Amino acid sequence: MTNNSERIAISITEAAALLGISRTKAYELAKSEGFPSVTIGGRKLVNRRLLGVWLDRNTGGEFPDSDPAASSSFGRQHISAY
Repeated sequence: MTNNSERIAISITEAAALLGISRTKAYELAKSEGFPSVTIGGRKLVNRRLLGVWLDRNTGGEFPDSDPAASSSFGRQHISAY
């Protein structure tokens, strides 16, 4: 099993804890345009690295244009389970 700090995707509950917000608010954010979440087989996950980018962008910070994550769209995605 992978250590939590090495995982690229985290649960909504873990994202809420990292952001210091309620789980309910994190689920609301996951439904919003631009939040870096994905649904895989009914489970919502958050891209850990892009969460930092999202937070920086939504608090007035800037990422350099050379960062591929900064120039991409962070729309929600749905991936069906096998």
